[in-house]
Amino acid sequence: MITKATMTPGVPLKGVACGPGVSATPRFQAGNLAADQFTEPSLALKPNPSRTVLNIGSLLNREFLIRGQYNIPYWDIHGIDTLKRLLKEKVHLIIAPNHPGSGDVYFVPELARRTKTPVSVMVTQSVFSLETPKVPQWLSRLGGWLPAGLKNTLKKQAQSAFEWFKRFRLNTFSKMGLFPIHHDNAASPAGTTAIRQVVDGTYPLVIFPEGRLTYQSRKVLEGHPGTVSIAMMAAKMVAPKGKKIAILPVGMTYQYLHNPQSTLERAMKRLEKELRLFTPPRYFLNTHDRLDAIYAAVLQTKAHQALGQAPSADNVVDLHAQVLEALMDPIEHELKLTKTKSMPYFERIQTIRQLMYTRYNDSKPPMAPETKEKYVRNYIPKLRLAYDLQRLSPDYHRRHPSWESIAETLHQLETIVTGKSKLIQSVPRKMIIHIGDPIMMDEHALHAAKDRAIREPWVTKTNAALQSQLQSLVDRGHGVKEKVPVPL
Repeated sequence: MITKATMTPGVPLKGVACGPGVSATPRFQAGNLAADQFTEPSLALKPNPSRTVLNIGSLLNREFLIRGQYNIPYWDIHGIDTLKRLLKEKVHLIIAPNHPGSGDVYFVPELARRTKTPVSVMVTQSVFSLETPKVPQWLSRLGGWLPAGLKNTLKKQAQSAFEWFKRFRLNTFSKMGLFPIHHDNAASPAGTTAIRQVVDGTYPLVIFPEGRLTYQSRKVLEGHPGTVSIAMMAAKMVAPKGKKIAILPVGMTYQYLHNPQSTLERAMKRLEKELRLFTPPRYFLNTHDRLDAIYAAVLQTKAHQALGQAPSADNVVDLHAQVLEALMDPIEHELKLTKTKSMPYFERIQTIRQLMYTRYNDSKPPMAPETKEKYVRNYIPKLRLAYDLQRLSPDYHRRHPSWESIAETLHQLETIVTGKSKLIQSVPRKMIIHIGDPIMMDEHALHAAKDRAIREPWVTKTNAALQSQLQSLVDRGHGVKEKVPVPL
């Protein structure tokens, strides 16, 4: 039976041997760690939101995606009057929500519908990627009976139809206000596109400052400074015209409408069976100890697959840190990076990814085929595994004990183990959205944009203020009066 116990993070693991033996015979394979994203160029797409497309998209989102696929039949938006007032005052806006779930982006058409204003959104380039469909085996066998001329004609027509569909899809995304950012390419045109959108000010721009999907509806992770930098540079450009620019924090969170205890219990049993994790009788362990045991087994199994050995530690927090270090150290040594070790894990991995992308695609002279093969077989899989493992803090479910935090932890663990999970959508949820007070780009922002000496400290300070306000909005959605201290 699942129990909700509040425990201190970093406690010794119970019910699991935290050593290499756990991962000796893994039952699951590594996920898709191909190098496609490193060979894919940045996509330049200008958003051109259409009110008609957004209204249709809002209806389809509500009925088929939000209520259907993501199982969110109810949602509340608080503070919509603040957004309407800023739009009426013609303030150039960057809307900055946190990113706790896959359904977050679908609140944008709903926001556009309620304010009757088109909205553009910066999203990851993988949303725009579309793989060429594989021909079914039965169709290939059938094609063997056709004449060669007819088969080539049908193949060309199929390719032409697929290319038309890709163009239609990109055009639809543009009409919905979406434009891509390539996280691995530091020279991605998304930053320039975003600044132009804010300077133009025809409609608000939505940027998720956390920079990634977190699956943590109780905790706001450290935001990427790009959001504040875009607002600062845009403020410098519109200041002579007397225009105002503001960042509007939006806190989004989820609450289960029914008790998900039985669903979470089944998920834990599935993972324990998949990992061959034989814990002591369940009445000896509470939920947090069982989650730590599952998390440790996942870390050790993945480390064994990627490194050939698994480190050991007394608690899952130390084990998590050791696995990440073991994955990143050889890559940093190869790239001769020394200053990244003091960075937070997300920023550290992002820096490595961008440097690897540059060397893989733009190095002069071009990278040797043997070195590229080494990147594809060795470094890229390890780096992507590190990225997957750093997304969830191992002590998140202890510091924020709730059904939501337990479900989000299990969802990510199940995704890492099996490649997919629909756990958090299996029980109806309610989305709660709180719109905060705007952070105006005042004269301090203009000074920071002009003076490099004070730019970085100002961006860091403003980014921290944005993160603090987002956390308070999330706490308000959960009814938390005081912010829980969470070391980043």
